[in-house]
Amino acid sequence: MKRIRTRTMPVLAAIAAVLAESPALAQKPGNDLGAKRPTVQEHPDFVGRGMVADRPSPKDGTYELSAVDEQPVLLNRAVAARAMAHGYPCELRSQGITGMVVLRFVIRPDGTTDPLSVGVETATNAAFVEPASDVVRQMRFEPAKVGGVPVRVWVTLPITFALEEPRRPPKG
Repeated sequence: MKRIRTRTMPVLAAIAAVLAESPALAQKPGNDLGAKRPTVQEHPDFVGRGMVADRPSPKDGTYELSAVDEQPVLLNRAVAARAMAHGYPCELRSQGITGMVVLRFVIRPDGTTDPLSVGVETATNAAFVEPASDVVRQMRFEPAKVGGVPVRVWVTLPITFALEEPRRPPKG
C-alpha cells in the first residue's frame, strides 16, 4: 500500500472512528478533549488578583486545539457516518482495501468547518482524500471556546475508512 505524505505534522486530535460509532474526537491518553480547562480567573495563582482571563488571540484569530479552554464536539455523527459509507470508493471497497486520511482544517465559531482550510496531512491511498474531505465539510460541531466565547480553531483529524465485519448469526 503506497503512503502519500504531503506534510508532516503531529496529530493534535485523536482518531475519528465514525463508522465504529466512537467519538470523532476520541480521547488520547493524557488528553481529556472534552474537559474544560481552568481559565486564568480560575487558576489558583491568579485568584483574587483581578487578572483578566483574556489571552492574546493568534494573529489570524485562529487558535490551535491545545490553546482553547473547551474542545469542539462533533454534533452530527450519524451524518458523518453516512457520508463515509456513501463516499467509500467502490473499487477500493470491492477489493477490501481500507485506509486513512489525516486532514487539518478550521472549525469556525458557528461550528461549521471552513471548506477552504481543509488540507491533507497524510493519506494511505489518494482515492480516499476527496471522500474524507467531503465528510469533514459536512461535519458540524459545538465550537471550541476560549473564556466562554466560541472561536476559530485548527483541528487535525484522522478519517479512517474500514470495512464492516460481516454479521454472523449467533451460535446456539
